[in-house]
Amino acid sequence: MSGTGRLQLRRDLLAAARSIVPVATAASVFGVPDRASADVLLGLDAPLPPLPPLPPVPGSKAEVALLQQWQARTVLLAVSPTALHCCDWDDWTGPNREVARFGILDTTTNVERWQRTVRLTLAHHDGYLLRLVGTESRWSPYGRATRQVLQALGHPT
Repeated sequence: MSGTGRLQLRRDLLAAARSIVPVATAASVFGVPDRASADVLLGLDAPLPPLPPLPPVPGSKAEVALLQQWQARTVLLAVSPTALHCCDWDDWTGPNREVARFGILDTTTNVERWQRTVRLTLAHHDGYLLRLVGTESRWSPYGRATRQVLQALGHPT
């Protein structure tokens, strides 16, 4: 993808985020790597209980299928001055709705890096946890947008 194409994609991601969160300052697409995080997205309208840890080995074929189904789940993470907004993301239509919100003052962010992969954990002080995976790779269309999100969260790249 050319430099101009990447710039357009970053603008498109921010514009898409602003269709849901008008005051968004940065946005990128992240993957939801585990079932516990996917459950956060599924239980939006109800109070969220603390999430149990994942079992180290799936116990059944149905559980494996569920994990595989959610491994490819993606969300648009938008940063605003007061909150982190997770929006349901569809590659064809963009964000559909806000599915989770974490207050900036009530949430601790942890970033782990391995090569150009970023593991971002959002931990709310009430015990809610959302684990996201993204990339900072310059070859990825989302790499620069991810770096902008991390900078907005105070994690230099």
